[in-house]
Amino acid sequence: MDNLSELQEIWRSARTDDLPQAAAVTRMVRKYRSQKLLLVVAVIVGMLLLLAFLIQQTVAYHPAMWSTKIGTICMVTAGLILVAAKISSLVRFYRLKEHSNRDFILFLERTRQRQLFYYKRTQVIGFAICAAGLLLYLYEGVHQKTSLLIGAYAAMIAYLSVLWLYLRRRIFKRQERKLQARIEMFEGLLKQMEV
Repeated sequence: MDNLSELQEIWRSARTDDLPQAAAVTRMVRKYRSQKLLLVVAVIVGMLLLLAFLIQQTVAYHPAMWSTKIGTICMVTAGLILVAAKISSLVRFYRLKEHSNRDFILFLERTRQRQLFYYKRTQVIGFAICAAGLLLYLYEGVHQKTSLLIGAYAAMIAYLSVLWLYLRRRIFKRQERKLQARIEMFEGLLKQMEV
């Protein structure tokens, strides 16, 4: 009988004030879902508008050189790769409705795996196609003057290098830290609720 009374005393003295209520956890998940849906939709709409503008300008301009036409095709292809990847994410986040904490943690783990795949494969392919397209597109405007050609290509290569070597890695690491913190927070909540 002593063990039972001790157990009851421990049960009553356990601090639960730092645990969020179930409604608070649900709000956190809904807020996360809403933010991601809004961001993905904004990227898709922005890219489609940019692609429409690029195509409209190419049709109106009537480029004389094949390099410009090939460059436009490459940039449109890269944009479509981005749109396809974001539509896939949109579908995943749209399907995220009411889940248990474990299911949400599994969803976040899959999100981390998809983020890593995007960083290592999809983004590499899309960036390479877009960079090649941009360099080809630029050629028609600057090919007549050697100094302008060298200056424009040097500036473009420097810009693409900064994007690839610095900004891309920095953004990925920041997103990875955010996602890891969110996973750890939900795992901590799950462990506290199981105890």
